[in-house]
Amino acid sequence: ALVPDATPPRVKSTFPTSGAIVGSVNLVLAYLSEPIDASTLSSTSFDLRQAGSDGLVLTPDDVAVQPDSVVFRPELNAVALGLADNLPPGLYVATLGPPLADLVGNVMTSAVRWQFWVVGGVDSDHDGIPDNIEAALGLDPNKPSTFNDGVLDGDRDPDHDGLSTKWELLFGYDPRKLDTDGNGIPDGQEDSDNDRLTNLQELARRTDPGNADTDGDGWSDEAEVTGQGNPLDPNVGPRLFVTGSPQVQMLTTGPGRLDEAEVGTFVAQPPLKMLVTGQGPFDPVNIGSVVAQPPLNVLVTGYNLGDDVVTGVVIAQPPLRLLVSGQGPFEAVNIGNVVAQPPVSVLIPGEGPADVVTSGTVLALPPVNIRINPP
Repeated sequence: ALVPDATPPRVKSTFPTSGAIVGSVNLVLAYLSEPIDASTLSSTSFDLRQAGSDGLVLTPDDVAVQPDSVVFRPELNAVALGLADNLPPGLYVATLGPPLADLVGNVMTSAVRWQFWVVGGVDSDHDGIPDNIEAALGLDPNKPSTFNDGVLDGDRDPDHDGLSTKWELLFGYDPRKLDTDGNGIPDGQEDSDNDRLTNLQELARRTDPGNADTDGDGWSDEAEVTGQGNPLDPNVGPRLFVTGSPQVQMLTTGPGRLDEAEVGTFVAQPPLKMLVTGQGPFDPVNIGSVVAQPPLNVLVTGYNLGDDVVTGVVIAQPPLRLLVSGQGPFEAVNIGNVVAQPPVSVLIPGEGPADVVTSGTVLALPPVNIRINPP
């Protein structure tokens, strides 16, 4: 027996695809799972916006793009947003959602969003490279694959840095040079936005190498990648709380500055390990409530000043160990309430003076060891 259709239409694919880089475009498409009621399709249900001066989409300075037409194309089973002219260079976000409905009235329950970049200029063969630049690179602007090898000219990598030509052109790199700025770091290994993702990783994830938080949701791209979130969707963040048995490990590392590393509540049995390391300063490393049995290890190390290492309430049985190590002075190492049986050990070594070592209330039996051990 058949039951009435209760499934709303869904987006199967789009053009341009999410995270795509295109040379020129005057048509945006969303291919659907079923035909729709054309009366529910309008610029309200299908919206296109360009990122404003902040370089982020879905922020107040976005600029609405006025379409020339918004229609349903039954031969493609797709909705099409047509434009009178090619889009100017920039970052765009398209949104398709309610009140779009299928032929029996099932309305889309939530909006689908995707973003893409436009390089700009005339791109006759739609390979992602404007015609005038193709000529300068020795490519044929009228053939998407100049050498007839099945590779789009925009996807070629003439300098062998792992980055496609269209990607390098979009983000200000020279596709003919392995190291555009001559700093000894190949373009593919650069991290200009200090989000701890290299350009190669940004390319693979289709994130913005000039913006540490591509989707503007407050989480860095690396945090979302590491935390199994989606750096292109502000509605999907990293997993904040981790429960595992065994073994949970968190590693935050990179050549840039680590402004803040915060850990909420973690429960693990056994063990939970957290390593925070890097070449830049650590302003605060804050740990909330941590329960582990056994063991829990927190290691904070680096080449520069450890301004503040703060531990909240920690309960462990046995043992809990806190190691703070580095070549610079430690202005403050503060320990709140620690309850453990046995033991609790705090070790603070380093080449510089330990200006302040403060302990709150410590209960342990036995032993409690607090050792300041300069070399």
